[in-house]
Parts: sequence; C-alpha cells; structure tokens
Amino acid sequence: MAAKEIRRSLNEFSSTKKSLINYGLDFTISETNYTKNIKTKQSRVFFSNDKKDFLELKLINLTKRDANLYCDNFDVEKITEQNIDWYKLTEGAKDIFKNSSHNGFLEVYKLDLSGAYWRHAENLGVLSKETLDFFQENKDNFLNGSKQARLKALGSCATRKLVSKYVEGRLVGEPTLVYNEVLRNLYLNICRDIDNVMKSITIKYSKHSIYYYWDCVFLNVTGIDIEEVKKFTLHHGFESKFETSVVKLNRHYESHLKDVNSGVQYPIRKNEL
Repeated sequence: MAAKEIRRSLNEFSSTKKSLINYGLDFTISETNYTKNIKTKQSRVFFSNDKKDFLELKLINLTKRDANLYCDNFDVEKITEQNIDWYKLTEGAKDIFKNSSHNGFLEVYKLDLSGAYWRHAENLGVLSKETLDFFQENKDNFLNGSKQARLKALGSCATRKLVSKYVEGRLVGEPTLVYNEVLRNLYLNICRDIDNVMKSITIKYSKHSIYYYWDCVFLNVTGIDIEEVKKFTLHHGFESKFETSVVKLNRHYESHLKDVNSGVQYPIRKNEL
C-alpha cells in the first residue's frame, strides 16, 4: 500500500518531528532550501509555504529530463564550487570610490544579463524544443513569475537534500547530503561559464567596473558608453538590461557593496548551493 501524502505549512515541521520522536517511531527527514518532508511507513508529509504551482513543477521535470539526456550524450568537465568566484570586487573599485566626491556613494549602472543561465543552457543544447516551447507558452502563467520558474528549473539540477534517519525516535548516524552528482556538475559548468562572461565584462571595462555578483555587474556611469557594453554582451550571446542605482562600499568589509536604491547588500547571504 502506497504511503499517504499529506501537505502542511513549514511552521508545523518542528512540532510534527517532535511528536514522532516522543512516540519513538521510525522516520526519515529530507530537507532542501525550499521544502522539508518526513516519511514514515504510513505517510509522507510535505512541509512548504509555497502554493502548488503545477506549471513550475512540470518545467522542473522537463528540465531535469533534458539535463539527464544531455549528460548521457556529452562529457561534461568535472568542476566544483571552488572553480567559480560567484562574486568579486574588482581591482579598481576602491580607487573609483576614493576618487568620488560623494563621500563613498556612487551613481552606477546596474547591468543584468537577461535570462543568462536559461539562455546559456539553451545555447549549449541542454534544453529541448519541447521544454523551451512549454516555457514560452506559459511564461505569463507561472505562480511566482517566469524568472523564478527558470531559476528553480535549472537549479533543481543542483538540489542537495539533507537526509536524516530516525529509528525508534532516535537519530541514527549523521545527516547526509544527497544529490545527483552528474546533474549538479552540469549546473556548475553553466554557472562557471556565466562567471567567465562577467569576468570578461569587468576586464574589458576595468576603468568603470566595480563589482559583479552572479549575472549582475555595477559600472561607474562616468564616461562609459552603454550601447557599446550592450554590443559586447551580445558578442558573448547575451542581451543585457541596465538601470541606474547608487551604491556604497562597506569600509569594514571591502568585498561588500550596498545598493542604496534597493537596500540590497552584496553578496547576498545564501545557503551553500
């Protein structure tokens, strides 16, 4: 008989776990950044605060299917997170701020590569026509927007679950990280390629570059030709969009930058991938 599926809010997770421990039952916990689930012989309980988005789930399944097929047919270089910088304060950033006459505040262009990771996966041939068509047909219908759907679908290739096993209410051994090594490696290769593009931008425009984070870079507005930058990103296969902002360098942590307009502190604190 199949285990019964139950859905609950994340704020019920701790009390449910405590009850199972107190009753001395056997169960397994799996945790990701977004969800948690507890499996017993009789049931599987899913804990999440997100509303069910069946379109997003289908996109995730299509993307992982495509990624598996791609990895079956092509050798992908084995890399780790250490092969990727993810974010970096550029060499000339401190001088740019030092020469600014605005007491550490600086007007900048914030450049974003449009759909960078999804577009690169498409260009590599990872994503099938079926998946791309499904995304296009439903891009206005995803519960949390098309950008979030793309990021979750590709990110699902790298998802790591923390698995803990309990016997008679007691934890057995240490919690274990479980993930698909092949798909995770493909995702990291995509991220590394984007990271290289960001490095190319900061090198090309070294007199203006301040900071980059994933697929976003801050450029000093003084003396830079935005149309030229757009052509440069197109040469690398990516459209780009710009908005103006004001940033401030954190003097205590020189690799940190604050976007004054949005209040976002870079790098954003995230759990390890």
